[in-house]
Amino acid sequence: MSTLITTTAQIGTIKDAGGNQTGMTVSSAGHVVMPNRPAFACHLESSVTLDGSNGWGATSGSNSLSSGAWDWNITHGGYNVGGHWSDTNNTFTAPIAGLYSFTFSIVMSAAGNNVTFRLQNSDGHSRYAGSNYVGGTNSTSSNTTAQFSLDANDTVTIEVGYARTNSVEGDSGGFGRTWWSGYLIG
Repeated sequence: MSTLITTTAQIGTIKDAGGNQTGMTVSSAGHVVMPNRPAFACHLESSVTLDGSNGWGATSGSNSLSSGAWDWNITHGGYNVGGHWSDTNNTFTAPIAGLYSFTFSIVMSAAGNNVTFRLQNSDGHSRYAGSNYVGGTNSTSSNTTAQFSLDANDTVTIEVGYARTNSVEGDSGGFGRTWWSGYLIG
């Protein structure tokens, strides 16, 4: 291995050790692009009715706490760079260790009580901030952003906890009501 010592380096593209994959590109204006950064954005395709049972439930497929299926998609502007988000179980799996950021936005179409959403990682850590719905008006929405330090193969998903009947709005034909996303910070 050789050592490079310099005060100025002009590099347009940085590739992996084998020279096969572009890891980073720097434009002449100084913009940095990392085309293989793990990232995803998905939305809930159709509304899901919560049945009013107490407890925490998954937001994938059908579960005992909701009627209907949780149908998450990357259509209508979504993406899944690297394929690390699974539409089968609505779970992101970290491909490498690092700091990851996740954001979700939930729109409730009814005025039910005691509905909470949380980001849950495979180590049992949760982030709830700003996502507890307590009775009131229709179409209540909330956004939450959280960071997790993950090891390779750790997972993150959204869970719902509720004690009243309500409905989570889906978004067939568009992207912007109920959705979540995540990416590797570094």
